[in-house]
Amino acid sequence: MTIASPTFAVEVTPGPAGWVVRVAGELDLATVPDLDACLVALDDDVVVDLAGLTFTDSTGIAALLRGRMRAAQRGRSFVLRSPADRVVKVLEIMGLDRVFTIEP
Repeated sequence: MTIASPTFAVEVTPGPAGWVVRVAGELDLATVPDLDACLVALDDDVVVDLAGLTFTDSTGIAALLRGRMRAAQRGRSFVLRSPADRVVKVLEIMGLDRVFTIEP
């Protein structure tokens, strides 16, 4: 599944142990529904690859938290992979670096 707009793209592909969700561009109020639609459909372990994410606001962080909570309720893992330093900084400021599993 791939959803794309001029400023945002999300692609879901099978991974070695579940699903890989690649996010690119700007995750904000306008694009969060696209990410939510992808995450809500996944009933397995999820790795969210943020290497292509250039911006996120609080609605983007909230979408990632909702995805993590859904995965936890289903007994599945939810990992953030390759977030840019600015995204890690936001997660640290909010104390979410202790909530999410983050892989370099």
